[in-house]
Amino acid sequence: MSKKNLIERYPNTIAQLFASLALAVSFASLYITWSQIPESTDDIVKIIKNEAEFARTRNLEAIVDLFSDDAVILEAGYSYNYRFGKLRTTRQWRGKKDIRDRYEELNKNVTFIALDHTYIDVKLHPSGGSAIATSSTQGSFRRNDQEVRPINTFDGDRWEFIKVNNKWKISSFSFDRPPISDPFSGHIGSLR
Repeated sequence: MSKKNLIERYPNTIAQLFASLALAVSFASLYITWSQIPESTDDIVKIIKNEAEFARTRNLEAIVDLFSDDAVILEAGYSYNYRFGKLRTTRQWRGKKDIRDRYEELNKNVTFIALDHTYIDVKLHPSGGSAIATSSTQGSFRRNDQEVRPINTFDGDRWEFIKVNNKWKISSFSFDRPPISDPFSGHIGSLR
């Protein structure tokens, strides 16, 4: 049977077939376009902001919940080294128990007057399951009833995130590291 005979014999069926095919191509195109739209970074920015707020208000349960089970916090101590000319090794906390201990130690030694993460820049991985961010930490604190000291880690914080049960969690937080662009920029303040 020739093409002409098929079209003449089944005009409605052939037309429906082409319409269905066109509709399927349209939906496939829409899906591909939709899946390429990047996810909003608002949830990640909120987590970063919450870390500062929960640390300032000493909300241990809420702050620990921001982290994945095997998360790592690294405190580089760049501000301390730059300001006081003393070399200090990076401190590390791994897992929720150690992270809880870190914030409990902060609560014993430090009272935050103000604390905020600013200049937040988030980059999502194309897979959608991970992200990285940089930020600055700004604020002030009092250590053991001493004078109030400023905190300014300009571009000195690096965050890594993963999705756990479809929720963003902090998998790594590096605090007070030297900025890559200018290692001699002179951060001021230190938590230790």
